[in-house]
Amino acid sequence: MVLDLDETAIDNSGYEAGLVVNGANFNSKTWDAWTQAAQAQAIPGVVEFTKYADAKGVKVFYVSNRNADQKEATKRNLQALGFPMGGDVDALLLQHERPEWASRAKGARLAYIADRYRVLLLFGDNIGDFTDRYDGSVAERDKIFEALKAHFGHDWMMLAIRSTALGERGLRSQFKLSDDEKHAGSSASSSLGRPSRETGGRLRARTPNNRVRPEPFATGATPPRIANRVDHRSPRLAAALPRG
Repeated sequence: MVLDLDETAIDNSGYEAGLVVNGANFNSKTWDAWTQAAQAQAIPGVVEFTKYADAKGVKVFYVSNRNADQKEATKRNLQALGFPMGGDVDALLLQHERPEWASRAKGARLAYIADRYRVLLLFGDNIGDFTDRYDGSVAERDKIFEALKAHFGHDWMMLAIRSTALGERGLRSQFKLSDDEKHAGSSASSSLGRPSRETGGRLRARTPNNRVRPEPFATGATPPRIANRVDHRSPRLAAALPRG
């Protein structure tokens, strides 16, 4: 069984909230600080599901585009949350760990696993977690989905991404916009909102079910420990494996 990490198995809302509080965009420096802090929390239900699979003899792998130099911190984060880590098998496959894994495309790493195991289930939150044919226009991605849709709900499980708005980015061609245009375009649709005078500049943020406010990660500063207060809809993953 293979899982993507960020926003599939673990939640980075603290980092995303910190960007909103600071009026900042994603960059490799603050992202590395976040990963080294090892403060990501588990998406509810995923630890229990992976432990259930592990107990039934299913080897659980994690394939992520985190960089190889973030491996020890990421592994420490996963272990602290209780994820099974493969025993004597290296179950965490990151970008740049091997020369043939330099690409963000995950096909080579998935093939590495498939050469050694029969892959029962593949979990992700982005089409690139399932196929290397992800880079193209919306129409081209629609064609790819049509060709591959029999997998979804059968051996490929797509979990809705909650925080980085990659779908919106694709529809708006966000990669081509200036920072000011991105902020202006996202202010109306952001589920996190913006800091306000009433909260002393702190983030007034709620999830779609309007119940929770996450603590922001202070980008550019030594991060405090972030409490797990982000409420997700449970992904009901336990139904994916047969009983017995």
